[in-house]
Amino acid sequence: KSFSVELYALSIGARVEACVPTAYTTMEKLFVTDTFTETKRKEGIDLIQSVYSCLRVTCDQIGTYRTGEECSDDIDVEAVSYAGYYQTFDATMASRIDRDILQIKILTGAKAYGAALDFYTYGYNSDVSLKDLATSPGRGKIGQIYNSFRNYFKGDGNYADTLFQDIINNEGDFTGASTNQVRSLVTGLLTNIIMYMAILEKLYDALELCYSPNTTDVSVQNFDRAVAYYVGSIEGPLEGGLAGGQLLYGVAKGFCKAFSTCHTNKNALSNIEIMQAFDDASTLLVL
Repeated sequence: KSFSVELYALSIGARVEACVPTAYTTMEKLFVTDTFTETKRKEGIDLIQSVYSCLRVTCDQIGTYRTGEECSDDIDVEAVSYAGYYQTFDATMASRIDRDILQIKILTGAKAYGAALDFYTYGYNSDVSLKDLATSPGRGKIGQIYNSFRNYFKGDGNYADTLFQDIINNEGDFTGASTNQVRSLVTGLLTNIIMYMAILEKLYDALELCYSPNTTDVSVQNFDRAVAYYVGSIEGPLEGGLAGGQLLYGVAKGFCKAFSTCHTNKNALSNIEIMQAFDDASTLLVL
């Protein structure tokens, strides 16, 4: 039975690693490196159940386990947090945009540029595609910050989309770029330019709606999406997050050591300040 568990764990391992890297690491240790025993069954079930969304299956499809235990993937919306920030409205699907970025990174590294373009254009894990974010007309309300980018790129309002297409197709300034260069350029573009502007757009939406009558709920929904776009799903629920984050929260952790701006808990000081500001602002929105 232990060999069967190991075989099935390996069969889904690649999908999990490209979705929740820390869950894959735990799965590899539990099912492959260590000897799986009956005493670890509950831990194993909980672990696999936690990555059902990566495998595109639900408990409605799984049903009851042979042991008689009920499969449960119900989400208590207000119990879901992003690196310590507790959402008011469900932004789970928005947070999974980081999975699209991770998978595009993997695809570009394997020279699967056509598949990477499909993930970018149509999305896969989230309820919005990266192309939708890159070309959203709502960015205009950000004002000076958005205009500075547009002006730098000679008036191209969809500058990020143009860059992505040029990089992935090896055109323009990126003609002859190596596989590693394409992967690095694409990842940096998605995280640092497209997601940065997406966060600002949702914050401006939240602020604008805050001043309108009877729109508090919609305002908070936009705010929660902004936090989800900053942290993502891979970081997990606990303050400080986990390894493998693909969004700006993870970028800050990755660079804080080089700039001597890490907290003693290894999180970036900027993350701590920003997450505190998110908490404070979310409280003010519902007053």
